[in-house]
Parts: sequence; C-alpha cells; structure tokens
Amino acid sequence: MTLKIWTGLAGDAEGPRPVDWIESYFKRFVRQPKAAKAFEIAAGQMLSHDRYGLPREKLIAAIDLARTKVAAPSMPTPKML
Repeated sequence: MTLKIWTGLAGDAEGPRPVDWIESYFKRFVRQPKAAKAFEIAAGQMLSHDRYGLPREKLIAAIDLARTKVAAPSMPTPKML
C-alpha cells in the first residue's frame, strides 16, 4: 500500500497493479539499465537458493558476479567493515 501511495504522489506509477508499483520503486533507485540487469540476476539467485534470501556476504558476492555479466560492469562493492 505504501508503494501505491508513493507512486501516486510522485506521479510515476507504471500502472495500477502492485507489480507496477514495485517497478516504479525499483526505477527510482536503479537508474542505469545495466545495473538493473545485475540486480535481476542477483534476485534470481536469491529466489533459487532459499525463501529467506541470502546472507549479506553471499548477496554482495552475487551482485558482484552479476555485474560481470553485463556489457559495462560497475565497480565491485567495496569491502564493508
């Protein structure tokens, strides 16, 4: 419901369905199409491994691996403390 209200106030709703609101939310934060592809790959890995997602370390590794599979990869994630 929050995403529906947010897209309504922002005026950037992709459509009337919940999946459209999620798409609008995603587009606000991932502005480069190549980065979106990396996140799609990482999301697929998360969904195929465990219904609760991945531990932070594995998620970072999955995103870094996904970055290498796009035409112009971004820099890998810096090591966090």
